[in-house]
Amino acid sequence: MRKLIRKSVLKVNPYVPGKPIEETKRELGLKEVIKLASNENPLGASPKAVSAIKKALSGINRYPDAQGYYLKKSLANSLGLAAENFVLGNGSDELIDVVIKTLVEPNENILTSEGTFLEYEIIAQVNDRRVKKAPLYNFKYDLEAMLKLMSGRTSFIIAHRLSTIRDADTIIVISGGRIVEKGNHGSLIKLNGVYGNMYFSQLKQVEE
Repeated sequence: MRKLIRKSVLKVNPYVPGKPIEETKRELGLKEVIKLASNENPLGASPKAVSAIKKALSGINRYPDAQGYYLKKSLANSLGLAAENFVLGNGSDELIDVVIKTLVEPNENILTSEGTFLEYEIIAQVNDRRVKKAPLYNFKYDLEAMLKLMSGRTSFIIAHRLSTIRDADTIIVISGGRIVEKGNHGSLIKLNGVYGNMYFSQLKQVEE
C-alpha cells in the first residue's frame, strides 16, 4: 500500500490534536477537566449560533450555496468591502490548502517562522512544496532572519499574528527578492489588504 502513496505525504509528521475532555477524564480517572487547548470556547456556543443552526436543520438535505452569497454580502456590508474580497472555506486548514495550491508552483518555496501554526508546514508538505522556517527572536518574528532565507524561488511568506513581529514599528514588504516598501502596520494593511491577525504576501518570481 505504501508504494501507492506519494513520497511527500509519507514524509509528513501527522498533526496531533488536543484530546477530547471525555478521553482525558477516562485516561486519567478525573471527574472534571478544564481544557485550554484547541482554541475551543469553554463557555459554549453562542445562543445566536445555536438558534441559526436550529432554523437551518430542515434544509440539511440540500447542498448549501457554495459561493456563500449572502454571507459574503453581510461581511462586505459590515466591513465596508466588496463581496469579491472574501474567500470562504471550512476552517483555516482548507483556506491554507487552497492558497498554496493556487499560488505556489512546485519548484517554489514558502517562508514562515518556527513556532507558528503547524498546518502551514503540514499542508505545504502534503502539496510537495518546500518550507523554509526562520527562528524566533525572543518569541517574536524576526523579519531580518526571514529576509536572509529568501531567494528567487520564494513565492509566499506566511506570518501569523503581526503584533508579535520582532520590530513592532517596521514592516518590510518584499517583491522579487528585494525590499520595495517599508512602513508601519497601518501602511502594511493599506498595501496588502490585511484583515484580522493573518498576513499572506505573494512575491513575484524572479530569476536566481
